[in-house]
Amino acid sequence: MGRWYCRLPLLLLFLVPGSSRASESNFELPDNAKQCFHGDIMQGTKGTLQFQEALKSVIDHQTHFRLREAQGRSSAEDLNTRVAYWLVREALILLAVSIAQVLLLKSFFSDKRTRTTCVES
Repeated sequence: MGRWYCRLPLLLLFLVPGSSRASESNFELPDNAKQCFHGDIMQGTKGTLQFQEALKSVIDHQTHFRLREAQGRSSAEDLNTRVAYWLVREALILLAVSIAQVLLLKSFFSDKRTRTTCVES
């Protein structure tokens, strides 16, 4: 992995009577570096701290999970299509067997006229 820079902008708003002051500090750290920062802040001062420590790792994980989700979705859609075709085939077979059974039962109860010949002697 290449070197990625962690950026720590520190914005402090000092409330001084009659004026407001803002300060920003940026720090760049190498991979897996740990650093402690401190500063004197007056009580009642409002401030924000933003950091970006392992953002590349988060992006890599998100990409990995998106790819896995896309593969899973593709597999699910393929399976859904195959199940739909299977159901259509099963329905057609069921319909054909039902029609054949109705015709077979109908043939059992139909009147068959047989010719009888009388032979006189």
